[in-house]
Amino acid sequence: MQQGSLFRMQFSMSDSFSAVLANDGYIPLLVTYTKQDAEINSLRKASKDDLMKLEPEYFSALEALNRSKCILLVGDSGMGKTTFLKMLCICMEGELENHPKYNLAKITEPVVRTETGIVLEVQKWDDGALRPFLLDLESLALEDRNRKKFPDEVKDAELILIDGVDDIDPEDWKWVASEIEMLHAEDPDRYFVIACEADVMNRLRPRLPGFTSYTVKTLTDAQKYLISKQSSDDPDFQDGEPMPKVPIGLSEALKITQSYLSWTTMDPKPQSVQTFFEAELEKSPLAKAEPEFTAYKYFTQKMDQREQQKIFASFQSDMNQLRYLACKYCLEENFNTRFEKLVLELNYQIWAMIRMLKMIAKEKNAENLKSMFLDLCPNGEPKAELSIKALIAGDLLFEIRDKIDILREKKVIQLKKWIRAIVENGWLTVYDRIIAGKRLSWLGDDRELTELVSIPAGSFTMGDYLLPNNQPVAEIKIKAFKIGRYPVVNTTYKEFIDQTGRFWLSEEKDNCERRNYPAINLTWHDAVAFCNWLTEKWQTEGKIQRDEIVRIPTEAEWEYAARGKIISQPDTLIYAWGSGWQDDYCNTRELGLNDTCAVGLFPQNESAFGCLDMNGMVWEWNSTLWGADPKSPDYPYPYDPCDGRENTKDALDNIRRCMRGGSFGSTADHATCCYRGGLEPIGFWRGDGFRIVVSKDNNGTRN
Repeated sequence: MQQGSLFRMQFSMSDSFSAVLANDGYIPLLVTYTKQDAEINSLRKASKDDLMKLEPEYFSALEALNRSKCILLVGDSGMGKTTFLKMLCICMEGELENHPKYNLAKITEPVVRTETGIVLEVQKWDDGALRPFLLDLESLALEDRNRKKFPDEVKDAELILIDGVDDIDPEDWKWVASEIEMLHAEDPDRYFVIACEADVMNRLRPRLPGFTSYTVKTLTDAQKYLISKQSSDDPDFQDGEPMPKVPIGLSEALKITQSYLSWTTMDPKPQSVQTFFEAELEKSPLAKAEPEFTAYKYFTQKMDQREQQKIFASFQSDMNQLRYLACKYCLEENFNTRFEKLVLELNYQIWAMIRMLKMIAKEKNAENLKSMFLDLCPNGEPKAELSIKALIAGDLLFEIRDKIDILREKKVIQLKKWIRAIVENGWLTVYDRIIAGKRLSWLGDDRELTELVSIPAGSFTMGDYLLPNNQPVAEIKIKAFKIGRYPVVNTTYKEFIDQTGRFWLSEEKDNCERRNYPAINLTWHDAVAFCNWLTEKWQTEGKIQRDEIVRIPTEAEWEYAARGKIISQPDTLIYAWGSGWQDDYCNTRELGLNDTCAVGLFPQNESAFGCLDMNGMVWEWNSTLWGADPKSPDYPYPYDPCDGRENTKDALDNIRRCMRGGSFGSTADHATCCYRGGLEPIGFWRGDGFRIVVSKDNNGTRN
């Protein structure tokens, strides 16, 4: 490659390019976004017969860039993000320089997309060779700590790759984000990849408008097989030969690329987290005296950046090794004091350290750990400023739940009180609350998750001025009804399944962390059957009157419950909280989670009537007919309940039903109170759910 090119990489092919390039064995990264996700977001037909036969097919990181142009690539330390950036830069520059090996063919080489199958498929890339520029923010800071702008050369790049976000001061992100936005505005066709640990990127503000977040997937079994094959010293390693069996206790630690490859090359192979990291430490040039304290000092003491770099380099540039030793030091003695100092210094990187501590805890005496972890939870009434300690306590205790009966401990009542307060009050960050929702599910979520809110009779403005399917805007009259405060959750739907034996394709029904998550993978017929069952159950129990029924809402009822009296204005998106988008107010694609979460984590996403999660989270089935054409409804606005759109009893399965609210996979303009979608009643997906209505008429929804 010619001198002076945009490549400007401060490394050579011999410079710890990454462990995954050993034996020229680069393993393309996969992301958690699947082909099925992409197809269902286009509201394709999805039957149970289809999806039961399909293993998820994951896009690669390169294909994520091909789809979205500007991406945030997030994942734990060691998952190969930096390696991907370097390989992408090398191959783009190599293509421009006619390199025989590192070129577009190399970076688009076939990838295995599924968990188990070894079927290779070439990665899709549409835009040819791009002039790359790789920018390491950590190196930039070392060169000049007062720098507040990118090098001038970056402006000539067509593909800008940014690494080292984890290592900068969160305050510096503000000028970094400003530089990125300026470059994006100068050339909207420019490609960007920003790599960062999820715990850091998810919490950095401001957000980058126009960027899509993709999470790096942990290694599939197929990828592990390929790594084992490429890293084997046995020249006779044959296709079909089994890969090394990962010990159960090490499975979490070895999910990341570098760790797994390192483990496959060890002889004998370590069987625990402790022996694995101790074996890694043997290769470190660090003096053997007090390595745990040195690692702890790295995280907790103010020191010159170059001194930090020296310590980091002495651990073979392995952040996980540093975290392991720091956590080990905390567990030796004075745990509460040492650990509190550690996490208070870490800011956005707290959870990466906690994940490491949990891996170590699996191998320790659970009885001793129980007392230490419970003591982290504060006493007294919950307070926002102390709530992080309670959440950490709950998360650590969850890891040793199989070894000891924690739920019988008296202090667990106090712990649950604190974690519930985090969920209901919207304390901490969204991502902290997602963890809180899981831990509340495990401890026993005692919120009334089938709570109904009353919607009085009245009239409201239905529709908006943004899309033809939402027009004309009209004043609609509504009878009084009650509607679920939350979408129907797993624990409630599972009771229905257990009593009726109805089929449910869900991996969540027995998951103790997701009992308070919306029930998903449900057809329209599933939702109607549930309502029929619940009607009889609640009538028998006296929860509703004999002349009342449970059903799914009409399209008009759903929109009224979501938007209340908010008036439509030209060019304005309408949400439960009002007009205009707000970051972190709901679970949509902008959040980057690509998954559901516990209900009620977004108190700002509460409608005027008290309904939660009506924007984002899951698409919610309505009773209203849409029609056969996915793009154009047979029943246009203005909404008229007497024109046949509510006559669902005899409607065929090729006639779509309305769906509302958007999902975690929807963009902000689809997750509004007005956007209309439709899916066949036999269709289902992991982003589809429903909520219930109670009224004295059935609107044609009961079979």
